[in-house]
Amino acid sequence: MRALIIAGAFAALLLESGPSRATEGPWCAESRHSSIDRDCSQPSYEMCRLSMAPLNGHCYPNQNYRGATQRPVQAKKRIAR
Repeated sequence: MRALIIAGAFAALLLESGPSRATEGPWCAESRHSSIDRDCSQPSYEMCRLSMAPLNGHCYPNQNYRGATQRPVQAKKRIAR
């Protein structure tokens, strides 16, 4: 029961603000029973399923997601003297 309440609250947050380019994620959530058709700001499959469970929706990979645009900076190896 607690998980259902948390999932409902999370879904309500998703419904309040539409996805933007800055929040594009690797997974899309889609529901025919809500005011949004598609939300591609999901960071993981598990989060997507959790947010769509109360809405009887489904999740699928975001075809437009490109991931991080910058590679992380690696520290240089230090040579012991």
